[in-house]
This record gives sequence, structure tokens and C-alpha cells, in this order.
Amino acid sequence: MRSFALALCAFALASPAYAKTISVAPGADAQEALQLALLDAQPGDVVELAAGRFELTDGLSLDVDGVTIKGAGPDITVLSFDNQQGGAEGLLITSDKVTVRDFAVENSKGDGVKSKDADQISMINLRVEWTGGPKATNGAYGVYPVGSTNVLIDGVTVRGASDAGVYVGQSKNIIGSTTKNCHIHFIKRICVGSPRPSARRIFSLTSGGTVSGTCAIGSPGASSSSRNITRLMKSSVGIARTSRRIV
Repeated sequence: MRSFALALCAFALASPAYAKTISVAPGADAQEALQLALLDAQPGDVVELAAGRFELTDGLSLDVDGVTIKGAGPDITVLSFDNQQGGAEGLLITSDKVTVRDFAVENSKGDGVKSKDADQISMINLRVEWTGGPKATNGAYGVYPVGSTNVLIDGVTVRGASDAGVYVGQSKNIIGSTTKNCHIHFIKRICVGSPRPSARRIFSLTSGGTVSGTCAIGSPGASSSSRNITRLMKSSVGIARTSRRIV
């Protein structure tokens, strides 16, 4: 009986006992309300973003394990950073076991969604976009896991990033076809892995999605030829119009 009680106690300590949903709606105080929700969240909690446009002036950050940030859909819930003054990203995640899904990040000053030194991160059904079209002044990366492990990126659309739509750097265990069903538009490259991606790696990470616009697939010194990369992208992804190639 004593061992059972100890086991039950351990289970209770390991599981979120009072997981809750924290609802946040757009409005004049959206910046403060949303950042406060991310600070107050506890493991197991869901920060639920209502439909509408959140006008934000600073980057957002999450440093609590086991939290889900969930919107009503990438065309319905929009985090707008049109007037961003502070922060190097739109959303920065530095905690583990986090899921972000079903919302959009627009016009962030730097990277759209970034995880740093995090484990078990899922980025699902997101849209990251710079609405003014491709410019050198846009943020470098749409989705950027760096120093992270066990990462899933699924159903993500990126438009207008100044460098790479999806950039996975110094990370391990990128789960499955990491950008399965993703759509990368009007960016220079998809760059996955460190230090350089191969054509096969790019293919596996864009399975089922599309790459379109003025795209150069690869990176300086990539191990595979531009011809092979283009062939793989055309045959397996659908669209790959490369007006110039960085290989």
C-alpha cells in the first residue's frame, strides 16, 4: 500500500494537476495581456488566442515548459508586428514540450517563430508572412529552431522571409518529414541542417509541400548540384522555379 501511495504521489507531481485554458482576445491591451498569459502559464496550460488581429509592439517570449499556444486558424488569428519596437523575433520559445499552432505571425522585425535550446517543440498549421513581399529588410527566417531537439514542423506556410523560409540550425531529431505539407513562397532558400543541406535532405523535408516564387534552393557549398536539387524539387514537391541558385 505504501509503495502504491508513493507511486501515485510521483505521478501527481509529474502531471499538471490543474491545467487550464487562458483565453486572450485582441484589443488595445493585447500586448500586455498576451505576454502576461505567457508568463503566468503553468505546465499543461493552453494559451488560447481568439479570432482577430493582435496589434503588438514588442516581441513575445515563452519560457514555461509544457504549454500550448493555440489560435483559431492561420488566416483567422493574426499576431501583427507592424509596429514592433522591441524584441529580435516575433515569438521566442526557450522552454520544452511546447506546441504552437493555428495562428499567423506577420511582419515581425526579425525571425517569425524561433525556438532556442528547446526540446520537444511542435509548430503546426502556422503562417509566417511579411505582407509587403520579399525585401532585404524583412526578418531572416520564418521558422527557426536553433539548438533544439525533437522538432516537428507541419503545415507551415512562409512568405517573404529575407533569407530562409525554414532554417533548422544546430538541432537534432527533426521528426519525420519535418516540413510535410508546408508551403514556402518567395524566399531565397530552404536551409536545413548544419553546416550544409543536401538535395536529398531538402527533398525529405519538403515532402507534400510546395516551393514557389524566386527561390534558390541550397546554400553556399551544398554537397549536391543545383541540377539535382531542382530535379528533386520538381519531381517530388511540385513547383520549384529557381531564377538563381546558391550552390
